[in-house]
Amino acid sequence: MVLGNYGHDKQAKVKNIIILVLLFSFSCSSNPDIEWTKGGTLQKATVTDWKKANDKNKIATCADFVVNIKSAKGEKYSTIEEMKTDAINLKDCISEAIKAPEINPDQPLAEIAIMCHVVGE
Repeated sequence: MVLGNYGHDKQAKVKNIIILVLLFSFSCSSNPDIEWTKGGTLQKATVTDWKKANDKNKIATCADFVVNIKSAKGEKYSTIEEMKTDAINLKDCISEAIKAPEINPDQPLAEIAIMCHVVGE
């Protein structure tokens, strides 16, 4: 049944989202020793914190997020350029998403990052 498959697909996506939330919540910097990946402190931040942060902090935080997303899938980046492209795309998505008037300023940033990831798949 089509409906049965839809329910299973939805459950799988919810399970993946929960795993990603947990990874983001307990994230440590696991990036290569490259300057732009250092100093990300927004893993447990809110939308308000993101708005106040500088670009270096945002991109470093997004580097942590994208590396953890890959790890959750059992994958790794093959190049630093690929990781940086994904981090920049995630940073841009987050910055755009939080412009929506319905976004709560106290909403955890990790939730926005996960939404961006799911939408981008």
